[in-house]
Amino acid sequence: MSDLSDRVVLVTGAAGSLGVHLVKQLLKLGATVRAFDNNEYGLFLLGHEIEGNKERRLLVGDVKDKDRVKMALKGVDYVIHAAALKNIDLTEYNVPEVINTNIVGTLNLILGALDQTTQSSFLTVSSDKAVNPSNLYGATKYVEEKVTLWANGVSNHTRFSCVRMPNFYDAHGNVFDKWAIQQRQNKPLTITDPEVTRWFIKTEDAAAFTIKALREMSGGEIFIPNEKVQERKIIDLLPKDYPWEKIGLRLNEKLNEELYTKEEQKVMEDRKWAWVIRK
Repeated sequence: MSDLSDRVVLVTGAAGSLGVHLVKQLLKLGATVRAFDNNEYGLFLLGHEIEGNKERRLLVGDVKDKDRVKMALKGVDYVIHAAALKNIDLTEYNVPEVINTNIVGTLNLILGALDQTTQSSFLTVSSDKAVNPSNLYGATKYVEEKVTLWANGVSNHTRFSCVRMPNFYDAHGNVFDKWAIQQRQNKPLTITDPEVTRWFIKTEDAAAFTIKALREMSGGEIFIPNEKVQERKIIDLLPKDYPWEKIGLRLNEKLNEELYTKEEQKVMEDRKWAWVIRK
């Protein structure tokens, strides 16, 4: 399980912040990578970053398309499912698209993997917003975890597990992107509340953690990083001596987020590099 060389790995959401790092690191480990995304331009940029590597395949497709998903899964040894709609502001007001992408899309991939006859491993990338979810995005991630772990219980050949990730420092569309736009416009930087805290990890570290979980998983686990993870006050991340203003919490936004529930904490295993919850 630890050797990914000469293995075929399907990465969904491959043009996203995490997906790009996953593709690059998997290629360095000798895997053949199928980079799957509906973002044509994002795949174009990724293709140029990994140009010359013969072990990469750029696949334009949407997880909502069941037939396209089945085609992409043929001959795959491992799946890392990172595709999702994530932006809290957008997801709260685009309910059908979010449910179709995050839940139905995940189910399409899982059912496609269950139809395969060869043994494989399937890892769903979840979020700390799945813990006691208060918004639609978190609720869809909670369901994704449930569906993934359900699949592990009914599959005879494919192992299914999850990684539950905090926020990424360098993700697309996060608060740092917003602040950069506001700085260019010579506007004060906005924060929802000075007491807001979030858990963070670097995207490259998140990718390495995900790949390690893929290697270590036996099926039915939720892996949560406990190294290189920091809980930070958002106000402490502001550029020094730059004006800012409070705008209040967004719809269904939490003041503080958690990596696990109190019930999960009672049963989780500390493996030094990860907390592991088996359900």
